[in-house]
Amino acid sequence: MVASISIQEIDFNNANAVWDGIMSRTTETSIFQTFRWQKLWLEHFGQDASLIVLQLEKENSPIGIAPMMVSNKKLSFIGSTDVFDYRDFIGAHHLDLNDFDAIIERLKDWDWDEINLQSIPEDSPTYSILPGLLESLGMAVVVKEEDVAPISILQSDWDGYVSELPRKYRHELRRKIRRIERSYDLVEQEIVSEDHSDEDTDEFLELMKSSSSEKLEFLTPAREQFFREMVKLFSASGDLKMHFLKLDGNRVASCIAFDYGSKYLLYNSGFNPSYYSDSVGLINKAYCIRQAIDDGRQTFDFLRGAERYKYDLGAENRSLFEIVARR
Repeated sequence: MVASISIQEIDFNNANAVWDGIMSRTTETSIFQTFRWQKLWLEHFGQDASLIVLQLEKENSPIGIAPMMVSNKKLSFIGSTDVFDYRDFIGAHHLDLNDFDAIIERLKDWDWDEINLQSIPEDSPTYSILPGLLESLGMAVVVKEEDVAPISILQSDWDGYVSELPRKYRHELRRKIRRIERSYDLVEQEIVSEDHSDEDTDEFLELMKSSSSEKLEFLTPAREQFFREMVKLFSASGDLKMHFLKLDGNRVASCIAFDYGSKYLLYNSGFNPSYYSDSVGLINKAYCIRQAIDDGRQTFDFLRGAERYKYDLGAENRSLFEIVARR
């Protein structure tokens, strides 16, 4: 017997409790799907979006949320690819064909011409089920690989992780760490979380801006303000950690990682280009992986992008997909 499905539109601002409840019952989720992250994005960038938030229930129990918005006749998930690495239905891994069908039927009530769903992980039922469903409803559907989000499965200890790297990368990493430890009197990893200060954020952003022209261009005033508030919000809960590499007391590289569930997620990074020859950016990220292992995490997620250092540190690709459908 198929369980009855009910869908109701809910007010985003009052959705926190049910949203968090659904998130707590699934392991296949990310920081970007939290209510807090999506609320923060809406406060900074979503002023012109028309929200549609649908709550899906079976047997009077909430099992999923469709966090949608309409802008310029396009229906999409809340968010944008510049600061969201993943987007999906909340509770997607617990939804089946009938659930997706019910969501799409309800979404037809709104005025839109195109569905544009981005940054869907390859293991999501949204990717495996939704395109075929949309085609069966007579829509023209295009699915394409949007990007990659490389990940590493962690070993139980750091030496074991390094020993599993391909020979070339293993040798290079060990050589670079030995060289930096010989070149400086004191090599430290400093981790800042709940006790972070505005000065820590200032220093992270300066290192990020100085590390490449692309990151300098990316950090517009609006995105920088988003970053500052994001750091405060997620540091306070212990979900965000700033990792600084210090050489003889000087912070020369930084990265932000989310410690979320069984995973570390590497969100962004920077370094002082004066120390480029010391490979400080790579070493700081390696130390971040070491900390994730020490904390007992199972996966290190490098998030969006195919930068070379991710593969030097043992990552393997996982695809992100975009689904576009017109009615």
